[in-house]
Amino acid sequence: MITVYDQKMHMVRNITLLVLLAVSNVPLIHGESPFVPEAEFIIRSGMAEFESVESLLEKPSKLQLDIQSWRVDGKRAIRTETDYHAIYPVPVDYFLYELTNYENTKNNYPRVVESKLEYASEDRFAKHSLWVHVRVKVLNFGAEYVYVTDNWMEKAGDGYIQKYNLNRSPDGTLYQMLGNYYVEEIIYEGKPHTYIRQYAILGIKKGSRAMEIAMKAFGGWQLRQVFKNIYRAIEKRAELVHM
Repeated sequence: MITVYDQKMHMVRNITLLVLLAVSNVPLIHGESPFVPEAEFIIRSGMAEFESVESLLEKPSKLQLDIQSWRVDGKRAIRTETDYHAIYPVPVDYFLYELTNYENTKNNYPRVVESKLEYASEDRFAKHSLWVHVRVKVLNFGAEYVYVTDNWMEKAGDGYIQKYNLNRSPDGTLYQMLGNYYVEEIIYEGKPHTYIRQYAILGIKKGSRAMEIAMKAFGGWQLRQVFKNIYRAIEKRAELVHM
């Protein structure tokens, strides 16, 4: 007997398959040199242009989402470059706390199944080394990998910038990971709000066509979800503070 749940799940699988088939036709952009990290530590600080506060208010929006791939030794190398921003109705201090709340990484990032601090400085803004286990599963495709990043926060003009860089990839899946969060407090309708921007470059040297398709299909959703999860954690903390 086919239940309503079975019918809904069948519909979801069909829609997902159609999305994957559609993005699978995106042509490859071939890289010139395999597994070469960026020569400089690239960051994007400051606020990007936006139409209005209302256009970004609790609405993570894309500035850039580029995915490139090429073949190396029978494997598919993948490089992604992303840039998203949003505005939320809370003071910047709440974001400074949550961005340095490394113990909550698993809850903020959809694909992270386990994370732990390898090194924690006594200074919350100073260097912290974070070990992360990622698992991706879409239809019949699955992948897992582990990486360690170094993370630190700095004052940057009118805001703050949190930088992170790949320390190592124990299983050899990644050749690159770098990026930053930029946060700045603004006043809107007489109340403090926070502008947040996230920029990242990810380099995978043990990828696959299925992984690339999944990233093209769901990469934007995942980034928007990270913003929403961070804000959800901030809301919970704000409720506790004001109890």
